[in-house]
Amino acid sequence: MYDSDSGCPRGRYGVGCARNCSCDRGDSVGLCDPATGRCSCDLGWTGADCREPCLPGRYGEDCSLHCRCRHAAACHPVTGRCDCSTTPGWYGPLCDVGELLQSRCSTSKKARIMVGVGHRHCTTVGPSVSHLSPSTQC
Repeated sequence: MYDSDSGCPRGRYGVGCARNCSCDRGDSVGLCDPATGRCSCDLGWTGADCREPCLPGRYGEDCSLHCRCRHAAACHPVTGRCDCSTTPGWYGPLCDVGELLQSRCSTSKKARIMVGVGHRHCTTVGPSVSHLSPSTQC
């Protein structure tokens, strides 16, 4: 396959297409600029030759974006989507909502505490359910 602007075949660059690109291979995760040989990495990859995957907590173009996942949840290197399966007990788009079992709430009954961004409430475990306000300490 040839680059329509430079006339170089894929994986080659420079005057007369004499030079090999370091990132444009059959298993490529990057494209080579046909004039300069500079690599442009696919999302989720970085480095001069696009051989380095994003480090944990980073994603996107050249791994330049910071993941927003909470509780050490894994982040997809391309989309930034949080994988809550790595953080048992947490769920939601950012893995920031979860259930923690506590032995006491304000009523001294066994309770389930729902914790999330901007809210916290207790629900007693059993046939009767009571909700406590966000300011209530469990």
